[in-house]
Amino acid sequence: MAVAKNNFGMMRRLRYTFHQLSPASSMLRTWYWPVIWGIVALMLLEGFLFNLPFWQTLNSSPKPAVIASLGSGLEKKDEHSAIVTDQQSAWLDIKSTDVIDYVYINPSVGDENVDQVKWTMSTKKAGDGGWYEATADAGYSTHVDDSRYLHVSGLSKQVRFNFKVNKGDIIPLSDITINPHVPFRIDIVRVFFEIIVLTVFLAIRPHSVLYTVPFSVRSLRSVLPVIYFALVGCIALIWFWYESGGLNAPGGLNRMTNGSYFDADQYAHMADALIHGHVYLDIPVDPGLAAMDNPYDAASRIALSQHSDLPILFDTAFKDGRYYSYFGVLPTVLLFVPYQLLTGHYLSASHAVIFLGIMAFLANILLCVQLGRVFGRRRTLSTGVVTLAIICSFLSSGVAHNIQVGLFYQIPQTSALLFVELAYACWIEAKLNSLNKIWLACGSFSAAMIIGCRPQFVLALLAAFPLFWNELIDLWNEGVRSRAGLLREIGTWASVLLPFICGFLPFGIYNYVRFGSLIDFGANYNLTGYDMTHHQLPLTLMLPLIFLYFFQPSNISTVFPFMGHTQSPMPLWIPMQPSYGGFFFFLAPFAFVLLFPRLWGKALKRCKLFGVCVAFLMYAVVVFAFDAHIVGYDLRYMLDFGWALGFALVLALFSIDTGRKGSFALDRQRGGLHLTEFNALSMTVLSIVCGFVILAIIMLYFKQFIGASIIHEIWWKTESWFLFI
Repeated sequence: MAVAKNNFGMMRRLRYTFHQLSPASSMLRTWYWPVIWGIVALMLLEGFLFNLPFWQTLNSSPKPAVIASLGSGLEKKDEHSAIVTDQQSAWLDIKSTDVIDYVYINPSVGDENVDQVKWTMSTKKAGDGGWYEATADAGYSTHVDDSRYLHVSGLSKQVRFNFKVNKGDIIPLSDITINPHVPFRIDIVRVFFEIIVLTVFLAIRPHSVLYTVPFSVRSLRSVLPVIYFALVGCIALIWFWYESGGLNAPGGLNRMTNGSYFDADQYAHMADALIHGHVYLDIPVDPGLAAMDNPYDAASRIALSQHSDLPILFDTAFKDGRYYSYFGVLPTVLLFVPYQLLTGHYLSASHAVIFLGIMAFLANILLCVQLGRVFGRRRTLSTGVVTLAIICSFLSSGVAHNIQVGLFYQIPQTSALLFVELAYACWIEAKLNSLNKIWLACGSFSAAMIIGCRPQFVLALLAAFPLFWNELIDLWNEGVRSRAGLLREIGTWASVLLPFICGFLPFGIYNYVRFGSLIDFGANYNLTGYDMTHHQLPLTLMLPLIFLYFFQPSNISTVFPFMGHTQSPMPLWIPMQPSYGGFFFFLAPFAFVLLFPRLWGKALKRCKLFGVCVAFLMYAVVVFAFDAHIVGYDLRYMLDFGWALGFALVLALFSIDTGRKGSFALDRQRGGLHLTEFNALSMTVLSIVCGFVILAIIMLYFKQFIGASIIHEIWWKTESWFLFI
């Protein structure tokens, strides 16, 4: 009996020890039911919703359609194709004795040299005296078999395809099958996207186990979620880039519709110039351009470019008869020059964009972790809120939203973002280690690199003052009290200022050689769509621009890709690019938290980080006003300030994470301390934030299908997911 009791006691002690030594495995056990429900949701989405046409046509009776008539605007070229003679009468009718639920456009010889066919569909039921025309465009790609299945339904027995064509286009005349058996399809990309959305939801929902795990960089339970979402974010960026043709992005000089030339290899040409020992671009200048009294007058310059023998460049600086690049030179030195020296070829701007995008995302994660460590010195944070902060700051930055463009414009912005994140990450490490001079110097040198990328990002360095406010006061007091304290103060400031000055000097000299001034970066000499040297936007137009940048609702649609460009008319001409919605409606709807400082202000003040949050917000306001006043609207300018709003939001979320019913509770089954439940306010706010994060991810995914940059085959493949609609 005694032996049995001893064995039983030993087993209990071993089990308890196992739980103490394996917190990661205990967390996995806590995830058991959420993972099960996630798998069930995935099976329902794939097995039922997206494959609903399979179940609906399981017992159908396929038969060939009867071509009832061909529009007078189509002239048969042969048995398999027709040529458009009148686009207003280019249509084809089919009919059936059965109700037409689905149709399948069979491959044919006429598909040759045709990439896609588009139409609007009209239908007739038995007894209808006329056609009922749909308001949405439809069609298929000759290269994507899944897109050949079309959903009709509505008791229709006749269908008319009103082709969206131009005169002279070729239309395939393919055989059409009525009510085919739609195959059961599992799309790997769709499954991957569903897994991402489900795992994000399971990780950041307020009831997630991650919110009970205290955050520590030394804890496997904290590190694993960060690593997972780092991998997911990198894969997502690469996928967005690839889908938009990143591997085959255009290069060289490309003639625009107005006659000017766009230099897609401007960074490569800058690298070529530096390699050959000068700072101007080796591109011949048209004598007419050099002779103009005001070459920055867009209308006169464009008129000249219509008849010019030499390319007249667009979005390139021009001064004293030479072309220059006014974009930051540091990416040229770090990426384009080494690549060209090693390979003898130009580095594609698109490849630099994806590389810098991934690096900026990883630096974003690093800074979130560092901010969490600073906050955690006074109040314990959960792993869940750090994970949520990483996702929110990534989405707020706009990097993923611009990655598909693949042009050099975002290179200076993304590289500046990378260095500002590295600067603050190093400075925070110095703060956590009693103002370690090496980390201070590394942060300052990174801060100086911003000047060589995009100078306005330097304003973000002002947030360092509230970050180090207590340390600055202590240094001052020590310097006043003693000689040793004064020497320490001087040494600390030297470790901050000297690396910054040394980092700035090469860029200042580069500017001086080009334009005769250390701080003249050449933006005012830009040959763009308006005269930047004599441009002044009325301040009253800042009101609609505030709405457009921040509060413009997204244009949600009922058909794929379920989003469209927003309407943004202006009372006066200003530079405008297509809008997808404002920051608080499209990029970061979850950032509404920033509009309610009473939710997070007190906790940040207690943690001595309120000033940092306000500084980030002030930076965002100032840089927005600067950008919008000069260049109007463009989504890519959100790269300049969206990241700052994102990190202000990170601090706000950290504050909300402290709203709990208690501090700690001992949980032997989880193997140690865990955080208690949220109070009602924090639970409500985080629930809304979670919902908006999922919405933002979905909008980000479908945004890439708006416009012409997406690969056609991928567009049609994704469109076919929604055959059930």
